[in-house]
Amino acid sequence: MAQSDGENGGSAGTGYVFEQLYLWHEPGSVSFDIWTQPGEHWEAAETKHRLHALLEVSGALDDTTRIRAREAKREELLYFHTEAYVDKVAEISARERGGDTGEMARLGNEGWRIAILSCGGVLAAVEAIHAKKVRNAYCLVRPPGHHAEPDQGMGFCIFNNIVIGALHARRLGHRRIAVVDFDIHHGNGTETAAKDDQDFLFISLHQDNNYPIGRGAIIEDEAGQTTINIPLPPGSGVGAYEYAMTQAVLPALRKFDPDFIFVSAGYDGAFCDPLARMMLTSEAFGGMARQIIEVANTMCEGRILFAHEGGYSKEYSPFCGLAVVEALTGHKSKAEDGFLVEANAWAYQALQPSQRAVIDRVASILGFGDALSATESEALAEIEKLLARDGVDREKLLGKLHQSGLV
Repeated sequence: MAQSDGENGGSAGTGYVFEQLYLWHEPGSVSFDIWTQPGEHWEAAETKHRLHALLEVSGALDDTTRIRAREAKREELLYFHTEAYVDKVAEISARERGGDTGEMARLGNEGWRIAILSCGGVLAAVEAIHAKKVRNAYCLVRPPGHHAEPDQGMGFCIFNNIVIGALHARRLGHRRIAVVDFDIHHGNGTETAAKDDQDFLFISLHQDNNYPIGRGAIIEDEAGQTTINIPLPPGSGVGAYEYAMTQAVLPALRKFDPDFIFVSAGYDGAFCDPLARMMLTSEAFGGMARQIIEVANTMCEGRILFAHEGGYSKEYSPFCGLAVVEALTGHKSKAEDGFLVEANAWAYQALQPSQRAVIDRVASILGFGDALSATESEALAEIEKLLARDGVDREKLLGKLHQSGLV
């Protein structure tokens, strides 16, 4: 690995965190009840191994600087987690067969050292960015973290890597912290950390009510909050995410004026992921990354860290992660995404009325631009449905509406 001179990477380059021990994390098998045949866990090592391998064979790692992970200290875990929970994780790890740290967050025997090394990988990257050893960083860590709550693990997550990293950055002098989470599942643990903290902005783009059930709804008084939830309908594609970025995510970041930006990078919004029903492509993930990186370059001297979260397609998640690393370094690797033609050809990739309505509602609450109110968005959605009906001459109907003064 070498340092990068890419336009986004800058002279300090892009840091990269990955340790082979991450692949030794044992989340158990998938088995819900006596009627579900046990099978390989979704959060399998192979997906992350394939991403690391693709970064290497494509030459993308040549544009990065290796950052060695360290073990997170107990006092660092306590930035967010309770003492009782930290002790519980250590006790479970000491068991011969491990156990569950909460809800769907199993840890194997001696898994403690892997979990604190995962968290410590993010901490090491924060320190490298702070010291200007690198400009930005990608942390391919495992187990993931954004679901973990102060007192329990959740959704494959043991310790909340991104929250602990963000709070560590604050202790290094970066007071205003922003976290953008584009994992398809709501980052409930990160939302908990940001609550009532006016210097901690949390923005979540996720599939509405996927996981955890009951979390991630639109906050009606979001204008006075530092949590912005954008719960997108199942089936949302590239158009919906592009619109959400321009109408809500990017304006919110600029208004907040962060000192350090973190991104929970989950690729389970990809078109073929088994745990979601969205239609994103590697190009879409790369595009979102470039936009957020540009905000970091403009507002906080390029300080941005991407921490790996979800993404469960062994075949496709690696291409999504590669696109984000390419955005960080500013260099295109020699790898090509052979799935793009099919994914881009899927119907309804463009912004749909139901998706627009959700995004416009959030933007209206936040007071951005000429965004529509909830009622106006619903009315527009109905008009668009009428215009899309078979047998409707769109131009003729719009002309009549214009003549009547309605538009």
